[in-house]
Amino acid sequence: MPDLQATLEPLVRIRGVRGAILLSGEDGVIVAEALTDDVRSVGAAALVASLVDRVNALSEVLGRGNVRCLQLHAESGSILVARVPGEMLLALLAGPQTPVGLARLELLKIAERIA
Repeated sequence: MPDLQATLEPLVRIRGVRGAILLSGEDGVIVAEALTDDVRSVGAAALVASLVDRVNALSEVLGRGNVRCLQLHAESGSILVARVPGEMLLALLAGPQTPVGLARLELLKIAERIA
């Protein structure tokens, strides 16, 4: 398995990104993280896993299958989550100045690399 910390580093080098968290999709346990400032990663990881679980249930009810990528925009930035092949999730915490399209492309590329 690759050095997961080093694998996440390119994500936090994107302008405005506050952190990247690799977590278990089942229970939100953090596997690896790269944070740039005071982010409460344990609470964030648990909530990300719960959010993806609920959105996945909605997607299945609507006949769309498993969620591969989730993008949430809020007042102070965005949260992007990609499913890593297997049972893990990769979350990116982006600030308002982050180029979200670039961040999403990098997130999906690194999620594939982790597998």
